[in-house]
Amino acid sequence: MWAFMMGMIFSPAMIIILLIIAVLFDHNEAKGWVVFVALVAAVLAWSVFGATWQQLLIVAGAWIPIGIAWSIWRWRRHCSKVVTKFKESGAVHPDTYTTSKIDPANSKSTIVYWIIAWPISVIEMSIGDLIDVIGVLVTQVFKGTYARISASALRDLENINKQK
Repeated sequence: MWAFMMGMIFSPAMIIILLIIAVLFDHNEAKGWVVFVALVAAVLAWSVFGATWQQLLIVAGAWIPIGIAWSIWRWRRHCSKVVTKFKESGAVHPDTYTTSKIDPANSKSTIVYWIIAWPISVIEMSIGDLIDVIGVLVTQVFKGTYARISASALRDLENINKQK
């Protein structure tokens, strides 16, 4: 049993599961959990695939420049969204909150996060809208289910009152 559990934990399937969990955390803006889960997945990947220290250094050497490029693209997209929301609001002058959202000094942790966790962020950006659609569909299905259960209970209550 122990060997089976270790075989499941130290498997490519577990790495994929952890990466999916990290993407969901990223979608919900739980950056700390993303980094934790991604680190666990990286350690598992290192042990499963038997990477050498030399390979890890090569990956690390490429990781940061790619992450910087990604963070620049994400920051540009973020600023564009803030400006679009401001235009749609109909306001004439940007308030302090709006201007602080496009000040990189106020977003250092987010920018560093984009540099470090860029693969997770790329995946989330690619499928984030799909995650939102699935969430809305599930919510609507359950909302209807709960509404039907409540309506049935209300009818039962009314029938009890009529019988009295």
